[in-house]
Amino acid sequence: MTPENFFGRFVGRITNRDIELESEDFNRAFTVTCPDPKFAYDVLHPRTMELLLRSRDLAWRFEGDTLLAVSSGKHSPAEVTRVLGVLDAVLDGIPEFVWREVRG
Repeated sequence: MTPENFFGRFVGRITNRDIELESEDFNRAFTVTCPDPKFAYDVLHPRTMELLLRSRDLAWRFEGDTLLAVSSGKHSPAEVTRVLGVLDAVLDGIPEFVWREVRG
């Protein structure tokens, strides 16, 4: 998931990779790609989308069993703490059935 910009929206629409969710505000704010759209829909439910709309600068992704924040430049300890808090809330918001399905 990355903050939306003109280029990202354009490429996402052309390649049909930008997953559209129920929230038009969220769709305008972020580009969401995922090899399993159902996983994206299950993780990005309304409460999580609302949380992320308050952190529109945050880019992140799952890499295997790891959640990574992606950002360039230097970051203050306060910024790192803020981002970790948001990612912790994202993880806390993932329903248990999603983890069961991922684990098989």
